[in-house]
Amino acid sequence: MAPSSIDFVSLGMIVLDELRLPDGRVLHDCVGGSGAYSTLGARLTAAAQPDTVGSLIVAGNDFPDAVAELIRSWGVSLDFIVKDGKSTRGLLEYHDAVFGRKSFRYLTEPLQPVASSLTQELLSSRSFHMLYRPAQLVTEVKQLKSLRSALGVAEIPVIVWEPFPALCSLANLQIHIEACKEVDIFSPNHHELLGLFHRAAEPFDFKVIESCARQILNETDLTTTSKRHYAVVVRAGEHGCHIVSQQSTFWLPPFYTDSSSVVDATGGGNTFLGAFAITLARTSDIRAAAIAGSVAASFAIEQIGIPHRTTENSEELWNSKGVLRRFEDYTTRLK
Repeated sequence: MAPSSIDFVSLGMIVLDELRLPDGRVLHDCVGGSGAYSTLGARLTAAAQPDTVGSLIVAGNDFPDAVAELIRSWGVSLDFIVKDGKSTRGLLEYHDAVFGRKSFRYLTEPLQPVASSLTQELLSSRSFHMLYRPAQLVTEVKQLKSLRSALGVAEIPVIVWEPFPALCSLANLQIHIEACKEVDIFSPNHHELLGLFHRAAEPFDFKVIESCARQILNETDLTTTSKRHYAVVVRAGEHGCHIVSQQSTFWLPPFYTDSSSVVDATGGGNTFLGAFAITLARTSDIRAAAIAGSVAASFAIEQIGIPHRTTENSEELWNSKGVLRRFEDYTTRLK
């Protein structure tokens, strides 16, 4: 089979959120879910090549045309599967004025994308983002590899796994470590990482994050894998991100160091991973991937919901800002 023209696909869900804001307002049919935000991150990074980002929407017959058109307007390679019944809907409630404390629950039965639902074009992608429970992660990765083999796709894809938050507990640590053998990147946020070690109640400590991430890396039997690179990538919100692999260990700061610039952190971690995955697939440079993720996440967290896309003098802008200019600003600061 010819080399893939698709560099990224998420098997996360696209959720229609009802948002209940601190001021009493209620917003309906807001685009949410790990699938939507990780696709956004990859799309921000793809820039002039939007069709290299694949997107699979699994929807009910009530899916709003406006939401489908929004994602289609990004220029991504979109596949749409419509099932009888309701689309995946959730309720996201904010419990304080600074959008810090929040709660989420599904209002309908979730429609989870799976590898067997992907078209041949999307199956051949160079990278995949997944948010699954450990057992389902193992099943889906094996299915993905089998389907790609049947198509004659020889390239090994980059697989980025975002764990299911509710299962990140000490009792489930070992099954997460076993599942890590199937992926290139294991990326919990810092709460999920500490939960796996029963330390979630402790104050934030950089050394503790480093120790826990290193333990997962060391306990993953790399001799059983055929991956080009394996790393633990910890998304730590206002503390930045921590990457540990056999080759390197480093922290990167967040793009925004001033909390007043952050309106709502929802979706920031997913957006980071979409940009991270597509960059890693294209460059094999894990630091470049983390930089791309940090820049992309900044666009997701500076407003409620998805950033607004426009064009000005042929330049693509998101929230009236250019991605490349923001990237240059961030890399300059890092130097």
